[in-house]
Amino acid sequence: APTGSAPGFWDFYPNQRTSAFALDIVAAASSIAPAITSSATVPFGITNATYTPVTLTAIGAPGATFTWAIPSGSNNSAPPNMVLTSVGVLQGTPSASGTYSFTVQATDGVQPVQQTVTLKVYDPPSITGTVLPGGTVSQLYGPIQLSAAGGGAAYSWSSSNLTVPPGLGISPAGVVSGLPSTAGTYAGIFIVTDLVTNLSASRVFPISIADPVLLISARGALGEIALGSAISATFVAGGGTPPYTFSAASIPPAGLTLNPASGVLSGTPVQPGNYSFNVLVTDQKTVTTGTPVNLSVLGLTTTGIPNGKTNAPY
Repeated sequence: APTGSAPGFWDFYPNQRTSAFALDIVAAASSIAPAITSSATVPFGITNATYTPVTLTAIGAPGATFTWAIPSGSNNSAPPNMVLTSVGVLQGTPSASGTYSFTVQATDGVQPVQQTVTLKVYDPPSITGTVLPGGTVSQLYGPIQLSAAGGGAAYSWSSSNLTVPPGLGISPAGVVSGLPSTAGTYAGIFIVTDLVTNLSASRVFPISIADPVLLISARGALGEIALGSAISATFVAGGGTPPYTFSAASIPPAGLTLNPASGVLSGTPVQPGNYSFNVLVTDQKTVTTGTPVNLSVLGLTTTGIPNGKTNAPY
């Protein structure tokens, strides 16, 4: 260009020529296709309990902002009473248990992307059944299987030892058994823990433990004996609560005595006849039972024999 000329385009001709241009600068096309990056399986929920919100995530072009929704369609919905917000937060209070699979969609304004999400909703665990049978001291109790419902059906059982009858227990599988040692009425607390949800439930079961029925029986010679013969028979008690005390409800034949501690009836009857009396036993808790005794003492009684005369019929 000639010396001192203004900037521009010059040719061999002495006339200046200029031109204006417009230039658009755009970003290079992104090589990152939009995709949902959050897990297809989200944490479980519990019916009628507030669900801990879960935020779904996606990636796309730098600076992309996603709008989330559950596309409308047949059988495509979140669990009842739950929603997916436009920013991708799954929240609510599920009202029905079940396994729910539904499609979620994220849109960056250009290209939508979808994913199937699975959410399980469990009912809280509970103990079913209403009563446990009574038991008897020193007699095997059970085995009795307790049952539960709800949760993921993977249960572990336990009990409050302070409330269950001494000698009874429950296995991790929920079987109640044992050998009760003390009579009484107990409010047994049993606990079930669901290993899937880690939730527990408890229930009180009244359990009555009774003492064994008090019994008495006789061993030895009773029935018929000859006058002047010694007798020894033993009355034996069982059940109830030892120690035992023996007594006679009516007076036994003269010459016989009943030992109150051992229950031995012994002696030598001195009068023939038929005798009926009751032998009783009382245990430590003053429970009493008895057994009848029938005893025949065989012999002759006379006040004298008349004199006879020789050569005369007697």
